Amino acid sequence: MDTVLDAPDEVVFSGDIDKALVVRLDSESTELFRIPGNWLKSYESGPALATRLWCHFAGEEADSPLSYEADNPVVVTSGALSASGIPMSGSCTIAFRSPQTKALYYNVGSMTFGKNLFLCGYRALVICGRLRRTGRIELSSSQVNVRISEDMCNLTVSEAVKMLGKDGLFIGPAGEQHVIYATAICDGNTTGRGGLGYVLGMKNLKAVTVVTDRTLETQERQSALSDLISKSRFVNGLRKSGSSLLLKTAASKGLVPVDNYRYRTDPRLFYLTSDEADRRWGRDSVTQSNLKFMYSRETPDGKKVPGYEANVMLGSNLGCFSPESVLYRYNLALEMGLDFVSLGNILGWCKQAQENGIKVLDREVDFTDNTGVLPVIEGIGRGLPRYAHLASGVEELGRVFNAQKYAYSINGLECGAYDYRGTFCEALNQGLGNWFPVYFGFNFDLTARTFPFWVSLNEELVMGLESLGLSPSLLIPFIMDIKGFKMRLISSSRRIASKYFMLKEISDELAAYSGQEVDKTYIARHGRRARRLIREVNAFLSGGRRRVYIPDHFCVDPESNSTVSSIVPMHSLVEAYNKIFNYVCALQDSGTD
Repeated sequence: MDTVLDAPDEVVFSGDIDKALVVRLDSESTELFRIPGNWLKSYESGPALATRLWCHFAGEEADSPLSYEADNPVVVTSGALSASGIPMSGSCTIAFRSPQTKALYYNVGSMTFGKNLFLCGYRALVICGRLRRTGRIELSSSQVNVRISEDMCNLTVSEAVKMLGKDGLFIGPAGEQHVIYATAICDGNTTGRGGLGYVLGMKNLKAVTVVTDRTLETQERQSALSDLISKSRFVNGLRKSGSSLLLKTAASKGLVPVDNYRYRTDPRLFYLTSDEADRRWGRDSVTQSNLKFMYSRETPDGKKVPGYEANVMLGSNLGCFSPESVLYRYNLALEMGLDFVSLGNILGWCKQAQENGIKVLDREVDFTDNTGVLPVIEGIGRGLPRYAHLASGVEELGRVFNAQKYAYSINGLECGAYDYRGTFCEALNQGLGNWFPVYFGFNFDLTARTFPFWVSLNEELVMGLESLGLSPSLLIPFIMDIKGFKMRLISSSRRIASKYFMLKEISDELAAYSGQEVDKTYIARHGRRARRLIREVNAFLSGGRRRVYIPDHFCVDPESNSTVSSIVPMHSLVEAYNKIFNYVCALQDSGTD
């Protein structure tokens, strides 16, 4: 599949690593692919390079959503700056054709898998075809093995990790049972949304492990950027208490789904905030390396402490405000390999359907009580026949049971952990199909004007950072530490805002590491190129029919605690965004970008 935008840029990082490892599951063979130099210069790593590699290895039937195992590869890219010592530079990207959205989707985050792949000497891993029986890929610095491992069938994630004793990507029973919203697990956390676990399950791939005898003796670079991160009170708060720190503000601003998106705030949300989690399970220190952003917190008995999204989707959206209940739901979802955001949306739909007299489950369930909820979660993950209908997603459930009006999804992907009536930026962002949040939305005063502009700028900066293997969390100290007159000035003009958020501190870091000149527009320019490439590929996969929308529930005044002013003006948001996007594309085509 040919693409545009293969024009070279002026800098390339880690130029000695230009190999992609290609694993052909059908023949259980491997090969090396040398990534062309202009691809590396144009896209570096991250979603853009993963998309370019996906286009190269996709088969003739790649535009058919039924051919996940045959013509739709899974592409993993390690961050170009993995060895740089730049703060938050351990990002890894997984690109795949989502069974939910039917478009290319991306799981991006700081994972040991990406860094180990880099240490083995590969910029990317491309997984093609399908194994004849359940198996795994073992990758090390010296060899690659594809092994049939039917003894791993239906193991939970922790059982599979214990069996192999290695770091890697794992799917739980949900992926093997072809639950459409199954996810992959790495380092004890989900890699992201979109159904990667389903795709790996279709490929009969239970695990991909990467073991290396090399280590990165990289010292964190002391610089203006690392000082900015360490001095940010908001960043340090997130690092100590996790993303549930956001719940208190989100609740006060009316952003939190309650009772299947019927309401958007509730005083009982206090029990799901970081204050309550800190009281029950303690806080992490911030003495660890700044190379990572947010640490995975655990209880004394080893259970993962849920963050914002899990507390919202498995808690408040089900009418449950018990942190212990959410803790057990979250950890069971991880064991089964389920995307807990989609899971919480579907269970919220079940709750409302049950209240309206629609028999969805084999018995009535109290969704505030784990006695009824945990068996449903495990039953979905293990593919039990009585829960089989819950494996197909909320959109299909709405059609089958004639209850579409409270089945909330966007292009097949269940709506996430926001009530869009409280955040117009996130409404547009989710409608566009982005896999990341609007980081500018963390500062509510900053987003008081020109919402489509902030969404567009957020896309450029996030995709640019991810192309380099940097965490978009680097944006947070730039955004949250703006106050007073300076904030009002930046919010007053898109031109001023664009210049301010060119992230000079990061450009200086890149220049010091590469020994080459890196101008302040470098990150945004990479982001615009990545966005354009991804949009063009997904337009092809959807036949040009993809539309930007959110469910009508958020665009009218339903019976909830919403005001008339919180109706999402989706049409005008999309129209304004398209003007900005088309203008940027025109600049790219003219060569003045």
